[in-house]
Amino acid sequence: MAMIRSVARTVSRVAAPTPIRTTTRRMMSSDGTHEEIVQTADMWFKISMLGTAATIVPFGLYMVYVESSHGDHHHEQPAYDHLQIRSKNFPWGKCDLLDSKCKKALAASA
Repeated sequence: MAMIRSVARTVSRVAAPTPIRTTTRRMMSSDGTHEEIVQTADMWFKISMLGTAATIVPFGLYMVYVESSHGDHHHEQPAYDHLQIRSKNFPWGKCDLLDSKCKKALAASA
């Protein structure tokens, strides 16, 4: 008896017509009116700008603090014996090509 009921239920489910959907609208995240899409894009633009500013401003302030808190980076080069040993002058003169201090010193002494 139970088997007959089971078969009858299965047959009735298979034989019953499936309901036809009256709306075939797909509910996707990209679905919406033009105004909703523009509003969402504007919202994400503002979120990204706020997130960028919230990251860059504190880091920039920290870097200004770090750079201003320690001493000067421009130290005079030690006078090592092995530096600037030349057997003859350069074709453009005694100084290095881009050494403006040396060129000004030569011009002042001449």
